[in-house]
Amino acid sequence: MSKKHIDLLSFSGLPAPVYFRYADFDAHSHALEHRHPWGCLEYSAHGVMHMEIAGQRFMSPPQYAIWIPPGTEHSFYNPQPIVYRAVCL
Repeated sequence: MSKKHIDLLSFSGLPAPVYFRYADFDAHSHALEHRHPWGCLEYSAHGVMHMEIAGQRFMSPPQYAIWIPPGTEHSFYNPQPIVYRAVCL
């Protein structure tokens, strides 16, 4: 199975003080290690996200969000399809 790369946000700053991101990601999709100057509360409304944040691994099932502080290196992988939601501040 080949992994599908997830496109990251391409701006250097948020377009508004609060930015919402919604996406459907296919099974075996991933985002490589990256960081950004804003904090982000990420969760999956359906499916389980597998994340690595500052060298620690986390799993985020529905109803359990994960806070990623500003400037913190992180990545994620989804072995199954997910319905992704994020609130960036």
